[in-house]
Amino acid sequence: MGGSDGRDDLPPKERLGRDSADLLEESADVEVVAAVLDLAVTRRLHRRRATLLGMNCPRGHGPLAHENLHGIEVDRCSTCHGVWLDTDELGELEATGAPNENDRRGMIEYSKRASEMDCPKCSARMVAFDYRANSLELDACAEDHGYWLDGGEDGRVRELIEQRVRDLYRAQTAEASWGQFMDGLRGLTGKVKR
Repeated sequence: MGGSDGRDDLPPKERLGRDSADLLEESADVEVVAAVLDLAVTRRLHRRRATLLGMNCPRGHGPLAHENLHGIEVDRCSTCHGVWLDTDELGELEATGAPNENDRRGMIEYSKRASEMDCPKCSARMVAFDYRANSLELDACAEDHGYWLDGGEDGRVRELIEQRVRDLYRAQTAEASWGQFMDGLRGLTGKVKR
């Protein structure tokens, strides 16, 4: 199926906005199509609601204001200084401390548990987790709308990702040094046997 509107080039999540005829051509399972369409419509309504009404602080402090944080447009609470990051924006924040994507690979959400807050975009209960197995608790929308970082946690995310990069390179250097040491021992053992 080739479309001239460019939607076929988009990732699957972005393609959910297509009409049901397009989806029915691809899937014989009507229930799957209906579920996908329902999800797409729900997400679109939540995004429209958040755009029209604005988002409120999940801590109950009122409206969030658009702000630029390290070159990323985020929504910040002027009272508690918490920050709402859309799903891809957490990766962008990490990239400010670790530009190499390979250094940022790995699991982000550890020890998931129920959060006390609701998502500012869709009002679904969020999930709390330990960021990259550290003692930093962040909250994520269960519907993948984004992340809530309490005041100052954006700086802590950057510190932790920078430390992760230092640790990765220190481990690589230690392995290389150990290999050289072992090669040296092997060379000595070969000389002694003669």
